[in-house]
Amino acid sequence: MFRLVLFLAFFANPALAEGWHLLDGKQIKSALTSRTISYGTEQQDFKATGKTLYQTKTDGHWGRWRVRANKYCSQWPPAKAWTCYKIHASTDGRKLRFEDKAGKILEGRYIDLN
Repeated sequence: MFRLVLFLAFFANPALAEGWHLLDGKQIKSALTSRTISYGTEQQDFKATGKTLYQTKTDGHWGRWRVRANKYCSQWPPAKAWTCYKIHASTDGRKLRFEDKAGKILEGRYIDLN
């Protein structure tokens, strides 16, 4: 019975069932360069030049991105500060998770792999 409960708990949680792994700097650069990630109704394009475009249904915002200390970092004008995130990839290679320093997670999916 205990094994059944553990099995159900594991597979009831998609994050545990699917599996995720932390990316290093080289992997982050490869995962984001010239790619587009969808966050439901919003999406973000990561240009090889270091520019990034975050689009909502009604607007778009240009910013900059880079990899620093094994983290994805972004800067959105007019702010001058850079904010960095750990990046986790799903084992199937279709999704990424952006984790801020407080542990908050934003999950996205490659639009060209749907």
